[in-house]
Amino acid sequence: MCLDSPYRLGCACVLLWFSAMALHAQDSQPEPAKGTPKLPTIADEPKTIDPAAFMPTKLAAKVTVDFSDSSLREVLTWLREKQGLVVLLENDALSDIGVLPGDPVSDRLDKTPIYLFLNRLRSLGIAWYYEDDILHITSEEVAKERRTTIPHNIGDLIDAGYDLNTLGGLIISTIEPSSWDEVGGSGVVSFLGDVIFVHQTDNVQREVHGLLAALRKHGRQHSCWIHPSIPCCGRSWAKTSRSRSAKHHWRRPSSNWQRRRKSTFVSTCPSCGKRAFASAGQLHFP
Repeated sequence: MCLDSPYRLGCACVLLWFSAMALHAQDSQPEPAKGTPKLPTIADEPKTIDPAAFMPTKLAAKVTVDFSDSSLREVLTWLREKQGLVVLLENDALSDIGVLPGDPVSDRLDKTPIYLFLNRLRSLGIAWYYEDDILHITSEEVAKERRTTIPHNIGDLIDAGYDLNTLGGLIISTIEPSSWDEVGGSGVVSFLGDVIFVHQTDNVQREVHGLLAALRKHGRQHSCWIHPSIPCCGRSWAKTSRSRSAKHHWRRPSSNWQRRRKSTFVSTCPSCGKRAFASAGQLHFP
């Protein structure tokens, strides 16, 4: 019994020593860095703007209906009763082009927005416009002569680096170039502070909405500047906000940032010199 006691005591000491070494090894392991920002992801957004975004909600609704062997009167009744639209038929304008409510209309809609169906009526000389929650059905001649003035706040685009004259020239040169007053048309673009006023037809107004929205929305394949906050050598390259609104815009990068084609961007860390590539929707370090 006396001989076993030292033996047991020795075994206990050895077990305690191994336990202490294991605990020391765990404590000596470096803790993972806390608060390290994740690599940002480049949004895989579409490069086009959906025209339905600038249509009244009821006209952007997708419907399925068969108008085979129907009349214009039946179509208008369907718009009123089934879609809850207030429809005003301008009989004088339509009678001038020989269109009557009983004239045949044949079409089939399969999950098609209502405004696209209304646009198809142009083949019959019928046009439409939406004003004060009322859908007006009129002739194409009357619709082309109708003008409205709509203000567009472009303060965020100015903060992003766009110039007023550049924006005005872009609108005039890309959207119905022959319809502006510079070339004898009736369309007008004017500026007041960071607001652009456009006097044009409804169709052109919607295209202007789409153009400005496209300038605000960069898809992966679009050429744009990126100044991300990414870790490489223990430091981060921070973003700054220059916008007067709630949206954040990246500061124009310094000379060590280079813009490449096909939206592949390369940068050099100002601290360690390591290069970061942004492609395929992710930022990468070689």
